[in-house]
Amino acid sequence: MADEFSVSVAFGKTPEEAVKYFESKIPKGPNGPNGHWNWTDTMRNSHDMAFVVAKATSLDLVKSVHASLANALREGKSYQSFANDIIPELQKRGWWGKGVTVKAGEKEATIDIGHRRLMNIYNTNMHTAYAAGEYMAMKTEVEDYPYWQYVALTGGNRREEHQVLNGKVFRHDDPIWGVIYPPNGWGCQCTVEQLSQWDIDNSGIKVSQTSGGDFETRKTIIQGRHIETTGVRVGNKMMYAQDGWDYSPGEYSVQYQSMLYNKINESFISDSAKKELQRQLDNSINKSFSKFVKDNLVAGVSTGRDAISVAMMPSRIAGKLNSPPILTVSSESMVHSLREKKQMKDKAIPLSEFITLPTNINEWIAKNGIRQENRTDDILIYSESFKDGEKISRYKAVFTRRFKGIDHYTLISITKVGADSMGNGSHEV
Repeated sequence: MADEFSVSVAFGKTPEEAVKYFESKIPKGPNGPNGHWNWTDTMRNSHDMAFVVAKATSLDLVKSVHASLANALREGKSYQSFANDIIPELQKRGWWGKGVTVKAGEKEATIDIGHRRLMNIYNTNMHTAYAAGEYMAMKTEVEDYPYWQYVALTGGNRREEHQVLNGKVFRHDDPIWGVIYPPNGWGCQCTVEQLSQWDIDNSGIKVSQTSGGDFETRKTIIQGRHIETTGVRVGNKMMYAQDGWDYSPGEYSVQYQSMLYNKINESFISDSAKKELQRQLDNSINKSFSKFVKDNLVAGVSTGRDAISVAMMPSRIAGKLNSPPILTVSSESMVHSLREKKQMKDKAIPLSEFITLPTNINEWIAKNGIRQENRTDDILIYSESFKDGEKISRYKAVFTRRFKGIDHYTLISITKVGADSMGNGSHEV
């Protein structure tokens, strides 16, 4: 049986951000075009938004495991305590034992479901949640601690790649952390420590730096999928995370973006710190949104459950609306906004502009503010007017919070409208 992940050895800190990160994930079942069956169906930063269990037979089963893990994370439960809680539920659902045939729609497999598999689920989710919590917390402190040091466990039969990385120091914004940030493989218990400029100046520690030429991509085929993993040269050795682990947990999460936003709006923070935090926020939203759009276009259709942040409202406006500042886009609203019928009627926003929506929305808010419909609670964000053949048009983005279970504003649609339509039936917030 694999070694159990130890919270106290790895971090020893109150896992508030880790808990929030994990609880914010949306359970994803095995069915539908975006369903999760093989572990390769959901990879890298997609785990910041979705909770999955490979070979799970239903969404209800995934929800049960997610709830039990969240409880274990909140209360600091050991693997054995978690297992005692969840195994009766798994047995009731027929998802426990040797040589179990599992089915979901047309998908079918025969697998062993015992402590080895369950401990892997526990260890992987516990460690990535704690790693994400640490990543988010450290990113808000980079003005004081701009350097990060890779720390590997030593002794015993440890992975050579991790021993080579042990003790290496890079700036927090060096691209290497997008490849090696731990955990970077199954069972990895490496961590990262923060260092200040004083630490560097008074310790003689060398700060390393990567360049574009240090990175290479390795291609493999796993479970019928072509998987590309990015590696990085450290010294004379090319280092690769295990396939699918070359990412920083938490970097694309709504929790991280909200934390940065709140930090930016603290009154006592310096201008230089605000600038750095805003850069991190913009980078996280832009990268995650671009990936979200591309992933949904590959799938071709939407489950309607997934959502991603597209922008943050100015705090003054969010306060007036008594709403969280986050604006989101669901896969369903994305498909609706880009659908062929709208394209044929020349009402749709082009894909090239939709994929840069985070930048566009911020620019539209800066120039035209945010309006609210008089009849509803919905808010409207208009683009600048532009020449549209023989007429002048604008884009109108409509966000609502009338959907059940959603406390923030999420996109309904973006439509091309006449330039003189701004203001009709609405007022400025």
